[in-house]
Amino acid sequence: MTAPCLHPFIGNPTNEPREGIPFRLMDYLELVDWTARQYRDGKASMSDKMPNILSRLSFNTREWLKICTSLEKSRATAIGTRPHAVIAKVLLKKQRVQLYLLE
Repeated sequence: MTAPCLHPFIGNPTNEPREGIPFRLMDYLELVDWTARQYRDGKASMSDKMPNILSRLSFNTREWLKICTSLEKSRATAIGTRPHAVIAKVLLKKQRVQLYLLE
């Protein structure tokens, strides 16, 4: 059995409907790299500046790093606020989603 494929990165949102993750792949890779460097002592960081993708998601640094260390302990399939869960259920055609709740 293989894992399901990740949706394609479609870049910044536009007015025309397109299916995919509304971020650039480079923004995502920058986030992954930056996050990993926060946990590896002695690793040089490209920048201490928070990645743009976190700003677009309205996450602060502390909140994001907390999510990264506790996400696997939960069975969350989405990260966001209660209104985001409603949207995710509709988009995913699910009756329920396990939400890692941001406050």
